Amino acid sequence: WLAYFLRGVSETARQVYTSARASLDLFEDDRKKILTLGRLAVTGLRLHELLQAQPLTTITLATAKTGINRTSISRCLASLG
Repeated sequence: WLAYFLRGVSETARQVYTSARASLDLFEDDRKKILTLGRLAVTGLRLHELLQAQPLTTITLATAKTGINRTSISRCLASLG
């Protein structure tokens, strides 16, 4: 029974690592894309940081949390497609 339990713990840990690594790779790919936005890059990076911590948000909430105006956030999101 103990060996079965430890195999389960090992497999779960491996899955968590794989998921975390995939998320970090996605964050880095997104960051590289944001850096190509020119003047919007600073806005994009601040918004990206917020979305990493709070993936579900609204423009209103993002404005309140970052201090970036709605127009800039909307323009940045539109640029990212």
